[in-house]
Amino acid sequence: MSSTATSDGRYHSTTFMGENLSGFLSRDNVHLGNHMVRDLVFEEWTDATLGVIGGWNYGYDGVLGLAPPSLHRTYSKGLPSLLSALEASGEIDAPSFSLHLPRNAREEGELRFGRTNPDLYQPRSALTLPIVNATNGWFKNQTVVPASRVSFDTPKPLNLTLKADAVALIDLTAPDIILPQDYADNFTAAIGASKEYPGFYFVPCERRAQLPSLTFELGDGAVFTVSALEYTQEVEWSDKSRRCKSTIMGAAEFGFPGDGSIIGLGTSFLRAFYSTFDYGKKQIQFE
Repeated sequence: MSSTATSDGRYHSTTFMGENLSGFLSRDNVHLGNHMVRDLVFEEWTDATLGVIGGWNYGYDGVLGLAPPSLHRTYSKGLPSLLSALEASGEIDAPSFSLHLPRNAREEGELRFGRTNPDLYQPRSALTLPIVNATNGWFKNQTVVPASRVSFDTPKPLNLTLKADAVALIDLTAPDIILPQDYADNFTAAIGASKEYPGFYFVPCERRAQLPSLTFELGDGAVFTVSALEYTQEVEWSDKSRRCKSTIMGAAEFGFPGDGSIIGLGTSFLRAFYSTFDYGKKQIQFE
């Protein structure tokens, strides 16, 4: 236990990644690399139970929230977002961070606040997407970008043209790529995935290198391509074997609108790129 930690004492509960979490609010000086935020209020969970059938225990020790500053009064019951706290303390000049996610357990990722890694990121070659306001109330103030088309590069391509004002939710909390239900079902059939549990579709890991790429058109026609090494996730199963799970999920399974007005791009999409989230400029850059 940290010597500077103090108990706030207020009870707090939330639901995250299909788990019901409860505990108390606490305060401490939080160190993140070269940054420190003094007396930061955070949630100290003391109990966690799966809240949905087929829920998945990802085995994390904690959650580092990267919600945009605009959400700190509405998303977490008034608790300041980490970016808000870093900016308010003068640790960073603007509410921004850069992110590189590993594709497997053998790679290392990187998170930098307020700056980028010049060895991984060259602004001149980056694709820039504007962060826009979603018209759907549930996604208000979330990180969303314009989206227009999805295609799967099979011999007979699976093409999907989204609604004229469609958006993509950029989701840092889950690996899933969420698409309209019919399209997700067709995709699952095209890769030959088998359904073993509700919401869990698996492909043989040795087939990943032969599976086609999945392409998204976002913003003003910018093209983003992810391979099967991104849209499938290697996980350790209960018997300690390694399994490869498809992260493509249908809108109906997540409560998304089924009319193609919004899709979800989780960390399976993000790990294909080096990404910079700049909430001051309201944009995301990908390389």
